[in-house]
Order: sequence, then structure tokens, then C-alpha cells
Amino acid sequence: TKDPTILKGKGFFYVENCVLYKQAINDDGTLATTSKIVATGSLRYVEQDEGIVLFTKDLLIGTHSSINELWMLDKVTGVTKKIMDNAAPGSISPLGDIVTVDTDDDQLLVLARDGGGLVAKVGIQGGNSMFSPDGKKIAYIKLKDEKITMGDEDMLQGVAIYDPATGKDTLISKTEGHGKEYRLTGWSPDGKRIYFPSSNDAIWSVALDGTGKRQETNKGGVTSPFVPTYLSKLLFTDDGKTAFGEGDGIWAFRIGRNGEFLDSKKVVERDENLSLGWLEKGKSLLVRSYGGVNEETGVELPKASTTVYYVSDLKQ
Repeated sequence: TKDPTILKGKGFFYVENCVLYKQAINDDGTLATTSKIVATGSLRYVEQDEGIVLFTKDLLIGTHSSINELWMLDKVTGVTKKIMDNAAPGSISPLGDIVTVDTDDDQLLVLARDGGGLVAKVGIQGGNSMFSPDGKKIAYIKLKDEKITMGDEDMLQGVAIYDPATGKDTLISKTEGHGKEYRLTGWSPDGKRIYFPSSNDAIWSVALDGTGKRQETNKGGVTSPFVPTYLSKLLFTDDGKTAFGEGDGIWAFRIGRNGEFLDSKKVVERDENLSLGWLEKGKSLLVRSYGGVNEETGVELPKASTTVYYVSDLKQ
């Protein structure tokens, strides 16, 4: 970053080579010594906010297995505790009261933030959950009710909305007709639309009542925003007019009044294996590059690093 003082007093957590690290920040804004927080087991699926870090610890060292534990780290006290067996973190509510959890048998659970107990079971089976901006609803990918065999053509039912206040569960976008809704990419800042990829690698969106389903990217033509590779998450600026996402670099999307994608631009040239998040919401992006080797080309990627980008610079 051009001005490291914006990091003053902050810190962040990340997983690399199956180890959870804390990167502390000195008072002058420079990076302090990185410390290992949890170094046993294979760690993955990290989710964090200002107060807690949720992570999965695999019990079979060096492998991704279904024998795992869900743990929580309190950023203030540094205390870690096990939440439950055979589960992975889903999403943390912006209200700071509940979290969602994906179990290994495809159940979607809502837990108290401190892991103190079950709040609700969402639908029958589902996963890939994401809280609305106001924290009052949960979007997720609904799976068919009966036992799932991986590879079943009908295992994915579509995008659903769960209301914790009423316990009501509504399917708003079925997979039929427009490809497979297999993952969530984000909510619009006003909470009126949900974005998700389909099987043709384009981003689609739909309103909460299930109307207005439309393809946002890769429609063809010079004016259509284009997403060339995997786009896992959208981060919206405070005014809702720009969204950032990671693919083969960092992309910026200009957003219209009704949440439509107007155009796209690659604002940072980077290699694969990126993790994108807010350092300061709406102001600066924290980008973690994990290095490694491109599995398709065999080309070694740059060494792992962390970079901070000002939103104001990227939007110019």
C-alpha cells in the first residue's frame, strides 16, 4: 500500500500451508512478526470478521477429509475453542449474533455466535450460505431433500432465502432453464438482489421474490461485462455503484441503479490463488496471494504476499 499508516493498530488472520497465522501491525504501520496461531492439523475454510475467526481443522494431517472439527478463535482474548465436529464455517452475521455452519452431511445450521447452541436448522439440506447486508436473511444453495450422491444431476435445487425471524424458507431461483445455481457470489448493498454463477460461467442475479432473473455478464457484444475466470465473491463500495471481484486479477464492475452490471475493467493484474476482502469496509481492499503452482500450466506463481489497495485508486 502507498500509505502503511492506514494499517496502524490492525491485524489480520490467514491460512497458508494448512497453518493459521496472525499478521500483527506495529504502531508505525509496518508489519510485525507473523505468528502461528494453530499449527496442528490441516486448516481450511476460514471465515472472519472484526471479532472472531472460524476455521476447520482436519484430523487427518495433510489431507482434506470428512473427519474434521469446527473451531472458533476470539480475536480479543486469543482463546480458541471447538464448536462442533464434522462441520465447516458458512457465514458470520453482520449483526454479530449468529453464524451459519455447513455440516459434512449437507445440513445448514444456524448457531449462536459464541458456539453456545443450535438456533435453527435451515431447510432440509443446503450450503454455501451468505447473510444479507442487514443480517436479517440468509441466502443459500438448496439441495434436494433426500440423500445426496455426489454427481446427481438433480442434487442442486437453486437459490433459496431463509428468514431466521419467521423460520420461513423460500426457493427463489430454480436451476432448470438457466444452468446450475451452485454457489453464491453476493448480495446487492440494498439487499434486494442476489448474485450467483451458473453453469455457463456467467454471473446472474434475481430479486428476493424470485422475479427479474437476468444474466449480468458474458452476454456477448462489446458492452457486456465479461468475467473470464472464476469469480468467487463480490465486494460492493458504500455507494453501491462499484463491485470488486477476484478472477485472473482484481476486476471492478460498474453497477446501475437496479443492481445491473454496466461494464467491467481489470484494475489489478495478478496471478491465481487470490483471496479478496475488506481491510476497511468500502475504503481499502486486503488481497492475499497464496503462491503455489498453476495446476494447468505448471508455471510457478509468485511468492505468497499481502497487498492493500485503496478503493479510490482502483476506481480511477
